[in-house]
Amino acid sequence: RAYYIDRLRVALTALVVCHHAVLSFDGSPGSVAAPWGSVVEYTTAQPQTPIFSRSISAMWFLNLNQLYFMGLFFFISGYFTPASFDRKGAHAFLKERFKRLAIPCVVYYFLIGPFLECWLMPHVITRKSKNKHWTIVEGPPWYLCTLVIFSCVYVACPHDIDRAAPAPSVGAFLLVGGLFMGVLEHAMSGATLLWLNPVTCYYSVQYVTWFAAGVYAYRQNWLETIVGYAPSTATFLRCVVVAFAGYLFFAIKALTYFGADNAPTTGSLEVLGAVWAVAVSLALLHGFGQHNEKPSKLAKAACDAAYAVYVIHPIFLALAVWAYAGMLSAGHDVTQRIPASVTRGAPIHNDRTFYVRSSEDATDDGPPRKFGAKSFWGEIFVALFANAMAWPAAYGLKQLPGVRDVL
Repeated sequence: RAYYIDRLRVALTALVVCHHAVLSFDGSPGSVAAPWGSVVEYTTAQPQTPIFSRSISAMWFLNLNQLYFMGLFFFISGYFTPASFDRKGAHAFLKERFKRLAIPCVVYYFLIGPFLECWLMPHVITRKSKNKHWTIVEGPPWYLCTLVIFSCVYVACPHDIDRAAPAPSVGAFLLVGGLFMGVLEHAMSGATLLWLNPVTCYYSVQYVTWFAAGVYAYRQNWLETIVGYAPSTATFLRCVVVAFAGYLFFAIKALTYFGADNAPTTGSLEVLGAVWAVAVSLALLHGFGQHNEKPSKLAKAACDAAYAVYVIHPIFLALAVWAYAGMLSAGHDVTQRIPASVTRGAPIHNDRTFYVRSSEDATDDGPPRKFGAKSFWGEIFVALFANAMAWPAAYGLKQLPGVRDVL
């Protein structure tokens, strides 16, 4: 058994929780509060200074994650799809897929999501209810819905691969896989397709490609080659990962302080980002593959709980946001309605938002030095709190009769 894949899924799931924790502090203009609530830091700044902002470190963290982590999830799902299909046959395979993917998705869209957005946040946490009606709420299980579609397409496609193909070299992976995908993603920027919006179209290129790559990697046993990379190859991948991560940080900083005219173009970042996504995924698969020993009881419990954590973690994000806003409100820093004098650049107001006054107002020289400090510590607090609560709760949930067969 590939125990290292289980460990990688646990790490990616914890990263998803952290990613959504940071999204809870999105203060970019025009943003909408997350279903689990938002804490937005503001300042009554000078006219030339944005009232709302998101820290450079937060933008860097979110953009790096978005480049690869859901694609890697799709790769792993694609990798395990052929074995499940071969073992069960088409009918049993689809029955199992609908049970394990569609049921949690429906439960979230019709119960958990509406519970958060229509009752818990407006009635209990922010107490800004406007008699909001129960409605379908989308959320993280969009990934599960997509996997249902991919599974159906897989069943309809031919599965026999007549010719064995060795795993490409790292250079081929980066240039052909990453570069091709980056160019295609850039071409899809701003496009619409059927019911998909431009953002969905952009990322769908990666999701379809990586799921198919996972299927092919299983058939051709590519993971054995990736895990067996020479130390020099692994070091090269790590250097690529660190180099682009640093480049992206300074690109975001240039965009923030000097404007789009003096920052790297979006097209170059998209193409390089796609290459980086392949590099970091190969590095992670190789790195985790070096430790394939049987997991301890605690690690096994985490592996068993990971899927349930993905489904239910927004509940604990909401509680974490509530707890942090409560801590700040003790110092009278929190208002549940944005001051009337502050309008420019405000996120879209709703009943899931706490507004936090910045530690220091802006000056004529630019943003205040301490602007974002409360958001920074809040991101850490919410990420740690949500992870600490979600994993034990998910493990306990899986012990309930009938739930283990689904989650």
